[in-house]
Amino acid sequence: RGLKDESDYNRSIKVILLGDSSVGKSSIIQRLCFKDNQFFPPATIAIENYNYLVKVNDYIIRMNIWDTAGQEKYDSLVKKYYENADFGIYVYSIDDDNSFERIKTWFSISNDNNNKVNNNEMTSILLGNKKDLKEDKRKVTFEQGKQLAAEYQFYLFKEISCLDKSEEERKNIVDVFDAIAIYYYKLHKNRALTLEEDSLSPFLHKILE
Repeated sequence: RGLKDESDYNRSIKVILLGDSSVGKSSIIQRLCFKDNQFFPPATIAIENYNYLVKVNDYIIRMNIWDTAGQEKYDSLVKKYYENADFGIYVYSIDDDNSFERIKTWFSISNDNNNKVNNNEMTSILLGNKKDLKEDKRKVTFEQGKQLAAEYQFYLFKEISCLDKSEEERKNIVDVFDAIAIYYYKLHKNRALTLEEDSLSPFLHKILE
């Protein structure tokens, strides 16, 4: 079903994507929100944000997804967007071991900034992108990703492919955001929730029937 108006959801949550440049953060959003497989997003300049809806039972959650630039020159600009973030998705490329090692740096920066803004409730997810690559191109094994996720207590770890345009692989990406919605629903459904007064982009959404 389509959106009735911009209040057609029960709760807005903030999701921030973190990781080095060119690991595929913008491509994850493209595969999630857009049906045009010919769209290849350019490098993000500082910050961009998108909206995505998921329905869990009769409860509609709007995810306000912030795509952050991975270039170090934007680090100081990115920091303020940690405030009130409910979920942090850390992304690396399996063919770039430096981007994998940098996850530890991103995690440290995230913790520092969350502490400064008194946000101790951000849940972390780890994604290894470009699993479509041939095995001889791989620099980071699945087990290494799994081990890092366990060491840093990430809620979820998955390998994904944004280049693979199959519906099966898109579902693999969609499942990550569905898992976020289900986790949030189970954790917060019984709390007193208030509707935020902010805008909704009507063309960036998904409703699970």
